[in-house]
Amino acid sequence: MKNRTYLFIAVMALLIIGLSIPANAQTMPNFRLRYAQAANGVIGSQTYITTLFVTNPQNFSIQAFIDSFDDANPANPIGLGFSTSCGFDPTTNLFTVPADGTCQFVSDGQGPLKTGWLRATENSGNNNIGGYLVFTLYQGNQFSGFPLLTVGVSPTAILSQFSVPVVRDVNTGKDVGFAMANPFNDGPVTMAVQLVDPNGNPLEEHDVTLQTEGHLAEFASQFFSTLANARNFVGSIVATQRVAQDGVVATALLQTGAQLGGAPPTEEGILAAKSAHGSLRPDASSPQSREVLKSGTAGPGF
Repeated sequence: MKNRTYLFIAVMALLIIGLSIPANAQTMPNFRLRYAQAANGVIGSQTYITTLFVTNPQNFSIQAFIDSFDDANPANPIGLGFSTSCGFDPTTNLFTVPADGTCQFVSDGQGPLKTGWLRATENSGNNNIGGYLVFTLYQGNQFSGFPLLTVGVSPTAILSQFSVPVVRDVNTGKDVGFAMANPFNDGPVTMAVQLVDPNGNPLEEHDVTLQTEGHLAEFASQFFSTLANARNFVGSIVATQRVAQDGVVATALLQTGAQLGGAPPTEEGILAAKSAHGSLRPDASSPQSREVLKSGTAGPGF
């Protein structure tokens, strides 16, 4: 999984020069925001930086914390080394967002490249926050180099099923990258990930099990052998829980040659009886209720 995720990041670095296209999607306030992709550190002569913005829509100040999860070992933080524009208390690992205010967090770009996912949580669990994440690739470093690309990642809810549009053309370099993260700290989740043609017919399917707080990031052409050398393919990826109350947070990227843009996932309730393994319709039990029973610990993102 680690090697595949590094390839996901490395391919971006090789293919995209001088481009800045943030993803876009509606962002809804919540007490916890989950971002399915983040990156920090050096790969070759280039550096990845993650920037996170946290907003407070209340007319009073709030406290919050950031968790991050490393692909290599989700029990460890990515090690973002965030600096912030807002007050931060190292004894509690909490930062303070002023009333109607916004905090900016910028990673340090130090050490070998690490990838994974992160979440920002309002400490009391009673107040909503908003936000947005971008990761930027620099030629050189963030101080003396120049930016090659900036990719935006919107937070998503925990999804029991989602779809992502797919285009694949080996001649023009069209492809889609997708990332999923297990938001739970009480065990693995398993998702059936299916490639669907333009008429809604399933072509290829694989089960993906993400360990506790684990993460997966791949291009569709890597994940589905059907797409390795496909030309002019249009379809979708549909991921569906295998077990009640399982779910993931997700994001996607649309690549066309040397261009990269956002392809946010869509929550779906489809494919009732088209899977090779039987019905993929999710159980009525909501994965959101599973996370309500758990709370994060402050500060490993710093």
